[in-house]
Amino acid sequence: MMKRNGTKRTIASELSDYAHGWNAMMVRIWKDRIGMMRAIDTRRLFDSVSAQTPNIQGLSASFEFRFVAYGVYVDAGVGNGYRRGNGGNLQFLGKGYRSLHRLGKAREKRPWFSRSMAISQRVLAERYVQAVGDEFAGVFNSLDK
Repeated sequence: MMKRNGTKRTIASELSDYAHGWNAMMVRIWKDRIGMMRAIDTRRLFDSVSAQTPNIQGLSASFEFRFVAYGVYVDAGVGNGYRRGNGGNLQFLGKGYRSLHRLGKAREKRPWFSRSMAISQRVLAERYVQAVGDEFAGVFNSLDK
């Protein structure tokens, strides 16, 4: 049991609080990154980012986030013109081809989602590992008494 403000709390309740905070923070981070990367042509992607209440059972938690499907393509820098099965020959990305066909600048990755998610998942996992480890060590410390 962990103590907070003089009261005993279970490790599960501590981690549950952390998971709820992490869940809300992911939405804030993603919306900030969408704005920072200027991936807000219509605000549709920005407005679509949301989180469901995490499903927490003991030390296990699952998270569900939602956003419009094209957000994945914005993140990867792909979309219209990219077709499956072309063997990687994407002529329309070449500067000469784009200039000749007046296509303007090629799309670039705007990793508003994937990079933040990977980093934040590691942070969440490290917090869980630390809390469970501390609890485990506490059990052995109490055996000496």
